[in-house]
Amino acid sequence: TPATIPFKSSYSSSDYIKQTGGLRNSAEKSKIFVILPDGQSRALQGGIWRFGNEFIAPGSTIVVPRQTKPFDWLILARTITPVIANLATSAAALNAITSVFLI
Repeated sequence: TPATIPFKSSYSSSDYIKQTGGLRNSAEKSKIFVILPDGQSRALQGGIWRFGNEFIAPGSTIVVPRQTKPFDWLILARTITPVIANLATSAAALNAITSVFLI
């Protein structure tokens, strides 16, 4: 969850991430990086197994990207189903209206 956390010299990268609610299942743990106050960026050292022991400078931004998932048909079906239902309702209404005027 995006948040602004006050700097504490005793905090490591994992402490800051815990303050925002922790990592979600969709987090790409091996791709976490830090944007330093001078604009440079660097990956957190250690990857997913030793993550969290690194000092974060004041004014830094920790970025946790999402995992890229393969095509999820359930999300597509949930998005398209209401559109198809609305189209069918509109077609039935138009058919009923034209039938009334043709009689």
